[in-house]
Amino acid sequence: MNKNSKEKSEILETLKKRGVDIGSIENKEQLVWLLKHPGFERYPICLEEFLDDIKYLGAKTVRKSVRKKMIEIFGDKEYVESFPKQIYRYEEVVDMEGIGGGKTFSASIYILYGIYRVSCLVSPQAYYGKSSLSGMYFMLMSTSEKNAKDVIFTEINARILENKDGYFAKNFRPREDITTQLIFPKNIILIPGNSTVTFFVGYNIFSGVIDECDDHKKTKEKDYVEEGYQAIKQRITSRFPGLGGLMMIGSPKDVRGFMMRKYVEAQNDPKMLGIRLATWEALDPEEFSGPKFRAADPNGQEHEIPIEYQRDLMKNPERFWRDLGAIPSLTIEPYFTMTQLVREASNFALQSWDGEGEVPLIKDASRRKEYIAHIDLGVNNEGSDHCGIAIGHIVGSKVVNDYGNAQTAERPVIKIDLVARLSAKSDSEIQISDVRRYLLYWRDYGINYYRIQFDGWQSKDSQQILQKLGISVQQVSVDKDMVAYDALKEAIYDKRIEFGQLMIPVDESSNVKRDIVIDELLDLRRVKSVKVDHPVGGSKDVADAIAGVVRGLTECTILHKIGIRYQPSFVKDNFDIENLEINGNTKRLNAESSGGKRSSVPKFSGGDSNFW
Repeated sequence: MNKNSKEKSEILETLKKRGVDIGSIENKEQLVWLLKHPGFERYPICLEEFLDDIKYLGAKTVRKSVRKKMIEIFGDKEYVESFPKQIYRYEEVVDMEGIGGGKTFSASIYILYGIYRVSCLVSPQAYYGKSSLSGMYFMLMSTSEKNAKDVIFTEINARILENKDGYFAKNFRPREDITTQLIFPKNIILIPGNSTVTFFVGYNIFSGVIDECDDHKKTKEKDYVEEGYQAIKQRITSRFPGLGGLMMIGSPKDVRGFMMRKYVEAQNDPKMLGIRLATWEALDPEEFSGPKFRAADPNGQEHEIPIEYQRDLMKNPERFWRDLGAIPSLTIEPYFTMTQLVREASNFALQSWDGEGEVPLIKDASRRKEYIAHIDLGVNNEGSDHCGIAIGHIVGSKVVNDYGNAQTAERPVIKIDLVARLSAKSDSEIQISDVRRYLLYWRDYGINYYRIQFDGWQSKDSQQILQKLGISVQQVSVDKDMVAYDALKEAIYDKRIEFGQLMIPVDESSNVKRDIVIDELLDLRRVKSVKVDHPVGGSKDVADAIAGVVRGLTECTILHKIGIRYQPSFVKDNFDIENLEINGNTKRLNAESSGGKRSSVPKFSGGDSNFW
């Protein structure tokens, strides 16, 4: 045996003792790399080779957009060799694409290549500092466990089982006696699951995919996709800090939905990758006939689109841009686009009450001030109900810019002295008599009501009782039009209002709290320019109460003393306020007193061309 043969034999013996699969070494380059990287039993190929070699994915043709995207996520050959422990170049990937763009296939590659990479290790758990006896989990989360199994799980299983001569079938085959999950050698486990937090308890999650993010259940108390995301993310970062990966896929359904929030977040976070592709951008050019047409999306940006989609666009533009263009419809858009101004209006020093414990007194209450209270009694479709209460008064006036003109206008400055949210106990409803008692309690301790407003739901008796006690009462609905919310928006954008913070638990079992006032305001949607509403599962009881107070105070020139010359921007020609009760006397205020002219102050559109 010559010297070179002896050295080669000794090197191979050394690698064999480390657990290296000698038969997998294809060239000297791989041999040298394995010598420098103890812990590996085989040389890890890069993503591009993984896509091209039939033994990994079978005969599946990989589109150009998928190839480009996945190489960006996992890096090239140089990256793999230089950073073998860092499988994922990004901690989070937001893949937002039109229907049919290949999101499911991309997700299956994300999981399969991750499993392949850890399969190259002698002991994946030991390499990442865990007990070799513990499981290392890859998680698929969908709207239900069944959906998770039927979609991506099935795609991955097919890649493995159909490729009988492939890498996984020969070298890393999962157990065939268990079909609810894929249990690979070395205790590597792929599990399909749903978005309930408890599903993920106890798992050492290394990587995961959240599918159809904007289709998960959302109730007033819980956002399931957000909670599932937090649960998976916390387990990845606590078990494998800076090393694991999480991919979120889906078509965006709402401009304030989970996908859009994460996509916007990714634009400013170097640890995240945000991807947005229309269906025609995700497909290869050869899949179309050639001719194209031009069309502008809801944001005004023009696109060249294959002629095959022209009929879809003409038939239903809203659905076309949402489902195929990956641009959620702006017929449902955030009502407040200047979110920082909303947050700046919040003042923690002002009074708030969650309906629990002692009823608070309102700070600095004075009978010399005149207050308006608005009561919003809401019942959701799940049976539980809440009551929003707001009490406020005018503290002065402010000269502000008259939008769109080189002029100024004087407008009232409003202080919301109290925000409260009462919640019904289980198997019961809110007692309206209790609400009346609170209102009278505050009156007895300094609140001089100019008027109390009810939204109309179950409030007729209360109105009559309070009127008999000499309190002016009016029925005011903030849901019939956008008048109240337009007044609130202008006050917030002009920095003429402040309101308190109302902290409530995120859910019944959580110690973490959120500000329900800010959450309700920022969750508001402007629907088809005619209505303000909350998202499915959301609420706006407190927001409605605040908007009601602002409308009442702004409409009443007697209180803000700006004079009849000032008309709020929402007052239209010949707009009458019928049967307005002032201290028990019915009076009429109408636009005819100013000649029936429209105010020069234009309305807010509620949109923001720079939102995207």
